[in-house]
Amino acid sequence: MSAREKALRHRVIQSTMKYIGLLEFKDDDWEVPTATTVEEIKHLASLGYQKFDEFQSVHVLRKPQKFVV
Repeated sequence: MSAREKALRHRVIQSTMKYIGLLEFKDDDWEVPTATTVEEIKHLASLGYQKFDEFQSVHVLRKPQKFVV
């Protein structure tokens, strides 16, 4: 069993993916910055943000907030 499998406590990744698919995020569970330049978009993408929408040349990106256990 690899270190990743031990950390997730699943023997196969399909089990983990099944539970991840059950997660539901509310609107307030997202970090949502905006970007207007290519440099800002690149920086946010490098931090794990993904493009969500665009309005009047303003790019809206988002990523889930980190879970606190």
